[in-house]
Amino acid sequence: MTTVADEVRAARDQLMRNRPSGLPEWENARVSAERLHSFVRQRLDSLAAQMKDEISSAQPSYRFNVVSVSPLIVLPEAIKSLLVQPALADFDQNMSLVLRTEKQSLLSLAQFAVGPRFYGLIGAVMTLSEGMSLIWHSDLFLINYREPTEHAEKRFRPWLEDALTQGLAAWRKTL
Repeated sequence: MTTVADEVRAARDQLMRNRPSGLPEWENARVSAERLHSFVRQRLDSLAAQMKDEISSAQPSYRFNVVSVSPLIVLPEAIKSLLVQPALADFDQNMSLVLRTEKQSLLSLAQFAVGPRFYGLIGAVMTLSEGMSLIWHSDLFLINYREPTEHAEKRFRPWLEDALTQGLAAWRKTL
């Protein structure tokens, strides 16, 4: 006969077997994605400071700041068009540059596990949204568990700059 505590532990063990946290593939991809996430934070902070200096100084009511907010409303639409199946329960990190002028837009980077079950892949997509509307999204960037973190970062940096450039160009068209 088992106790309630035994059943809770058994359920925990069963659920954890279905999660990717102990897999080496998961750890490699997660470490790379978290390192890239830190880089994105630095880049968006730098971009927000530049926009404050160049735009807010001329129009103080305009605000630019970085928040860890998910573009959940528009993310499914962007992901659907990229033909990937996210596993947000396995990995989900987001960061947004808030672009507040007469209206508010979010230029967001979403990172998520890819696949019906985690296979050592993390995807990244940049979106531009205004309210509940997706204005633009980037191509998908994939992080593979077999790729060394340094190599993923070397590929990611130009992808991010291109995505930021395209996202800001799309935002400027909405002004």
